[in-house]
Amino acid sequence: MSGAAVQKVEAIPYRLPLTSALAWGAHSALSAAEHVLVRVILSDGSVGVAEATPRPTIYGETPASVGAILAHLAPGQGGGQREAVGNRLDLLYGRAAHRP
Repeated sequence: MSGAAVQKVEAIPYRLPLTSALAWGAHSALSAAEHVLVRVILSDGSVGVAEATPRPTIYGETPASVGAILAHLAPGQGGGQREAVGNRLDLLYGRAAHRP
């Protein structure tokens, strides 16, 4: 990997309607998948794209919480360098959504 720094992190929520509801347990059903497209732009012009799949009924994440953590890690919030991002991600260790 080059020494390029993160210039921008974008969180773009989107909804994928399901053809039929996905149900599990007595009180959980899903009629659409709420996901977040994550786009990271580096100083050398490279662009990375990924998908975050929050599961509010399983781990408690939502598209809004994914957007909030990405904003927290973004440049200007200490997230412009790999080490700083790693340090911030270490803060998540042991949270409900983290599975080592």
